[in-house]
Amino acid sequence: MISIENCKTNNIKNIQNFIKLNYKKNHILTTNLKLFNWLYKDKNSKYNFLILKKNKKIYSVLGFIPSSKFDKQNKNKFIWLAFLCGKKKKPLLGAGITILNYLHKKFLNNNFAVNSIGKKIIPLYKAFGYKVIELKQYYITNPNKAQNLIKGKIKKVKKYKTVKNLKFELINEKILKLLKLKNNYTPTKSSKYFINKYIKNPFFNYKIGLITYKKIYKILIVLRIENYNKSKILRIVDISGDYKYLKYCYQIFLKLLENESAEFLDFIQYGINHKTLEKCNFKLNRYSKPIIPIYFNPYVNRNVKIYSAFKTNNQKIIIVKADGDQDIPH
Repeated sequence: MISIENCKTNNIKNIQNFIKLNYKKNHILTTNLKLFNWLYKDKNSKYNFLILKKNKKIYSVLGFIPSSKFDKQNKNKFIWLAFLCGKKKKPLLGAGITILNYLHKKFLNNNFAVNSIGKKIIPLYKAFGYKVIELKQYYITNPNKAQNLIKGKIKKVKKYKTVKNLKFELINEKILKLLKLKNNYTPTKSSKYFINKYIKNPFFNYKIGLITYKKIYKILIVLRIENYNKSKILRIVDISGDYKYLKYCYQIFLKLLENESAEFLDFIQYGINHKTLEKCNFKLNRYSKPIIPIYFNPYVNRNVKIYSAFKTNNQKIIIVKADGDQDIPH
C-alpha cells in the first residue's frame, strides 16, 4: 500500500536518516535542523516536505517552498521544488513520478519551478511538461583589483552610456517596507518577501540596494559577499524592478566593487535580456575560458553550468541564483 503524507515534527529524524543513506551522509539538511525548519516549516508541526511510503517504509521524499513562505499575502501561486530524493537500494519503480504527480494535483493551478537540477533528472521534469533552461553567469571585473579567482584572459570593457539622476543607495527594512515593488515577471516578489528572506535571514548577511532615476524607484537588488582565501567577490542574488535601467548601471556596479574591495561582481540569472546586460558591460561566462567560479562553499575552481526548469502560465519568468533553496549554507 503506497501512501504520501506531509512531514511532521516527529518525522524529521526519519527523513534525515533517509537522506544520509540515499543521498549524502553529511548533507546540510541532516546536520542543521535550524535550516530544515527555516526552509520547510509551515504551520504548527506541519512541514512542506512530502514522504512517500510503501508498507510503512520510506521510498521517496520531496521538499518544496511555496511563494507564501516568505509572504503570507502573496497571491502569486508559485511552488519551488527544492529537494527530491529516492531510495538507492531496492527502489520503488516510479516513486519520483508518483510523488511529483501528487504535488501537482495537490496544488492545481499553481506555477512550478525547480532551481539547479542534475542532468540525470532532467527527463523527469520534461515528462511533466517543464521547460528546462540554463542559468547564465554574467560578471563585471574590478579594474583596480588583481584577479586571483578568474583564470584566463578577460575581455576589454566596451563603451557604455551613463544617465544623469541615476542613483544607488543601500536601504534598510524601514525603507523597504514603504516600497511598492512593481514587476511584470513571475514569480512576483513583494517587500515582505525581501524582508523575510534576506533581511531576516538567519544564515547570511545580505545588502539590499535601490537604484533610482530622478528619485523614483526603478530596480531593487540583493547582494551578498563570497570569500575564498584572501579574495572577495560581490554577487547579485536577487532582483526586482524595471530591468531596462540595468544597461546604465555600469558605473554604479564599479563603485560597489571599489567600496567592497571585491575582485568581481557576478549575476546568475535567466530571463533578463542579454543585450541589456551587455550594454552594462556584463560579460557572459561561455564556459570555456576564462574560468569564473560560482561555488564558494566548498570552492570549485571550474566553470559550472546550472540547469533549472519551470512550468508556468506566464512565460515571462526570471530565475535568479537565490530562488528556491539555492542560497543556503552547505
